Amino acid sequence: MLIFSRDDASAVRGLIKSLDGLADEIVIVDSSAGAQRGRMESLCKPYGRRVKLFHAVALGYPDPLRAYGLHRCSNRWVLLMDTDERVSEALKRDMRGIIGADSASAFAIRRSEPAAEGERARLYTWQVRLFRKDRVEFTGLVHEQATVRGRLARLDGSLYTLQHARGAGGRAAAEYSKMAMFERLSYDAYNNKVIDYISKLLMDSGRTSGAGQDGMVMALMSVYERLLSRNPNEEISGFDYFCYFWMRNIFYSLIRREYMGALLAARDAYRELEAVRGFRGEDRSGEAFGISRIINRIGIIRYLGLDRDATVEALNRKYGSSAQGQGIQLLQRLLVERYRKGNGRSNKR
Repeated sequence: MLIFSRDDASAVRGLIKSLDGLADEIVIVDSSAGAQRGRMESLCKPYGRRVKLFHAVALGYPDPLRAYGLHRCSNRWVLLMDTDERVSEALKRDMRGIIGADSASAFAIRRSEPAAEGERARLYTWQVRLFRKDRVEFTGLVHEQATVRGRLARLDGSLYTLQHARGAGGRAAAEYSKMAMFERLSYDAYNNKVIDYISKLLMDSGRTSGAGQDGMVMALMSVYERLLSRNPNEEISGFDYFCYFWMRNIFYSLIRREYMGALLAARDAYRELEAVRGFRGEDRSGEAFGISRIINRIGIIRYLGLDRDATVEALNRKYGSSAQGQGIQLLQRLLVERYRKGNGRSNKR
């Protein structure tokens, strides 16, 4: 079991209690500072060797630290969970049998997305959360799904689920939005994103997209881009951003069974397009788009060297003693400094 936390001791306590009898080992990578770090240490101490606590510098959200966390796990199979999630009773009961059968390298689990406080969650996604740690790699930026080397299977969504224990919103959502500048798309990344959404939609219906279907969609997109003389390395046009956002919003509306939302998807897509236009105006040097291209290809973990424990430990020594200067601002600075270094530019501001 692998958990990431930051200033979240009470939620971690509830999660550990809910996992009683399920996990032989619970690894927590905590990015709290000051008194909050002490609270987490006090919480974990009574559990002895079953709960292993490691500290890591706060980078705004957990994804950049996933490789570091996986290196701390001693078991071959890992269940990745957020502090505000809970495992269904059926999944707790059958987890060892699922793993023991060794029928796949990783499993996608149906995960309910947070709703507002007091409301029932209507949106869900399929998340690759149960996997052999030597068969996955995380790429991309925020909440990127694992790339699986081997067979990916889907668990029965009527029995095996992850549910949210609290509502949406809060600091995390605001932090994620600050990274949107680095989530822009070139045409090669755009094509892969479209294929990914189609695969997820088919997974919801109990099917998986085969190489033939993916190839046909990719061929149609390639013809369209060639007719319009699109360069795979250039940023997609405003029209293509609009189409991408529109498709994504329709995708989520279909999952919710909110068909009126599908009709309003174009309005929401236009609002997202306006945000992208704002990012383009701010990014006069093209640095943010250049960073986006690299991250879409190899992921933020590899780009910043966070797959090497020595890199994380160096950041811990430099920034980990205080909450000041940590978070999204630190992550953004690291991204820009890495890009400038790779392009032979000075890191001075």
